Amino acid sequence: MEATLSTFKTERREALYKAAIKVLARSGYRHARIEDVALEADMSKGNIYFYVAGKEDLFSNAVDWLLNQWHEAITAGIPQTATAKTRMKTMSQNSYEFLHEHNELVQILKANPTILSVDPESNYYSTIGSKARAHVRSAVEQGIASGEFKASLDIEATTEFLFTTQLLYLAESFVLDDDRAYKFFSTGIEITLDGITAC
Repeated sequence: MEATLSTFKTERREALYKAAIKVLARSGYRHARIEDVALEADMSKGNIYFYVAGKEDLFSNAVDWLLNQWHEAITAGIPQTATAKTRMKTMSQNSYEFLHEHNELVQILKANPTILSVDPESNYYSTIGSKARAHVRSAVEQGIASGEFKASLDIEATTEFLFTTQLLYLAESFVLDDDRAYKFFSTGIEITLDGITAC
């Protein structure tokens, strides 16, 4: 019985967050209202307060929930035997595809660019960025250890460069149409990891 109740609460909370994301993407934080979320989620306004303390808590938790989904999607489908470069390319591809499939998140990121800030001090969601950085660092360490990457690379600086450039490619692709966005993003990642000179 308790397990069923817990599952129901989780499902209702996720439905609430999905509704909040839709309202936030459509109206922006300033104009988004809990009443609109209640209508979108087919819940009463009073029921919403069983899950959150108020408007700020609701939208912050909803964005955090979606960003965590994005983070989980980044490493999906990567075999343990993958090379460091393959891991990096797949993580970049997964990251782009998640955004491509979640237009509401793209709209929120456009309206709130600090969510993708490379500066943890100005990023409210810096814990998500820290997790993503850790994946990049792990791939860099793997590449250096296997000889795939130069042994002389500074791990911290390389991690920050790769993480930052990917965010910049993502942020820039938001303002382009679909075809140009993907070409811009994929070419940027290719140049970053493979260089521009013919070998």
